[in-house]
Amino acid sequence: MYTLLALSSLMLATLGSALMMRMLNTIHKWSWRRAIQLLILIMPLVAVGLGLSLFHYLLLHLCALLPRSSAALLDSAFPTWLDNALPISIGIVALGAICFGGIRLLLLARVVRRSGAYHHTELQQYANDLAQRLGTVRPRVFLCFHDRPLAFTYGIFRPTILLSTWMVKQLDQHELDAVLAHELEHVARFDYLIILLATILHDTFFYLPTSRKAYCQLQQEKELICDDLAVHATKRPLALASALTKVWLHRIDTPLCAVIGGVQLLAEGRTLTDYRINRLLDAPPLISIQPSRIRILGTSISIVLAFACVQGISSILLLAVMNCNPLALFGKLL
Repeated sequence: MYTLLALSSLMLATLGSALMMRMLNTIHKWSWRRAIQLLILIMPLVAVGLGLSLFHYLLLHLCALLPRSSAALLDSAFPTWLDNALPISIGIVALGAICFGGIRLLLLARVVRRSGAYHHTELQQYANDLAQRLGTVRPRVFLCFHDRPLAFTYGIFRPTILLSTWMVKQLDQHELDAVLAHELEHVARFDYLIILLATILHDTFFYLPTSRKAYCQLQQEKELICDDLAVHATKRPLALASALTKVWLHRIDTPLCAVIGGVQLLAEGRTLTDYRINRLLDAPPLISIQPSRIRILGTSISIVLAFACVQGISSILLLAVMNCNPLALFGKLL
């Protein structure tokens, strides 16, 4: 029963996620897109968790009103190991994803310490001034000895911006300011926490195509919106475009260039970097187009109705497997 319920819940989550992915094509506001992408990543966990808990409580207690032959039929049809195989597997994978997320943070902190990172007073002062203008918390700014382009934000309770000495040596002042403003926008949007949560959810349901696609979009679009916000703060789109170009050219010269912990900030693959450079050169609009609220409301209602239909069909099928006639069950309750 629980395996069938978990499968039906995953099917329900995948269907709803697919509908939401289609809805994303009509939404251009960055904050709304990120909220929907996170919802797509959370949906499988919520569907399985609520489905198992509510179905366990409702069906097992309500079907007790019917003859015990139903429970006997269920026990004979589904062995205990098969009945619990999928829920236990999902739980183990989820626990593993949480552990791997913690291990990544620990390894990242260890690598940063071993790289000789130190507090850079001048960059810290500029970051404090810019953070005050942006109305966000003041992150720590560290500089590490590294001969490759490196710029990313990490942390949980206190965000930390890490720059490599390559960035300071190869970029001029305007380019470095643009890079730092880009990272501060990640801090202002809490991307360091959101991506940590999204990574855990993605690792838990890596086998769902909607989760993989939503995670990939979230990773890419956080860079685009921070580009726009950094340009809005510095008023110098060409400075950030120039910094990205230097990073891209360095990656061509050194194709084995690696980023600590796999964090993709200013050093992604060529396709995304090219797209970001072209957007900056073309001066993209800083204000996203807001779609019609009526259209979004209609799409959301359609998704909720689809959820209800699929969940209702799943419940009827599971009741039939248990030999619990739904009409007879409702008659007992009335």
